[in-house]
Amino acid sequence: MPPSPIRAGDLDGLRSVYSESGAPILAPGEGLLRSRGACELAVMNSWRILGSKEIFSEMSPPNQGNVFVTDLRLVFVREINIWKEVKPLMTPLGIPAGLARDSKLGAIKARGGRQYCEMLTSDLRLHRARHRKKSTDMYLEGSDGRRYEVYLYTDVKDPEFYAFVEGRFSGAFRGG
Repeated sequence: MPPSPIRAGDLDGLRSVYSESGAPILAPGEGLLRSRGACELAVMNSWRILGSKEIFSEMSPPNQGNVFVTDLRLVFVREINIWKEVKPLMTPLGIPAGLARDSKLGAIKARGGRQYCEMLTSDLRLHRARHRKKSTDMYLEGSDGRRYEVYLYTDVKDPEFYAFVEGRFSGAFRGG
């Protein structure tokens, strides 16, 4: 099976997807078209399966991530907020898991890691989109036949930005 057109991670993207400052690392000939701060992102691996697996999970407000749109990719990068990640686990039964997660995230952050999600726009096609108050919900289909549901949140309603991002996914697949 071909590699997924969407990938997410943290430390593995340092100096290949994003720099130490959180800016995207551009490939030779790749141009940055637009960027926007105060965003958040969530990506699910299917829009047709109930309880589908999250590829990239959103954080609670305030939105603190950055979206970078290039002529090849959409890259989302955010600082690791240990407390936001660990807080839901801090129940009497979840404390050991919370402490382990705290330790792991602290080590990643100490090495300069951030959380990222990278989407190859040439391998994804927009099936449909729905605008909400401060977000756009995009239903994407990959050149490999897989389907993805992407939620892009902003701090304020920004229909022009949503339309720009959606437009990056509306072309034909590369080579097809």
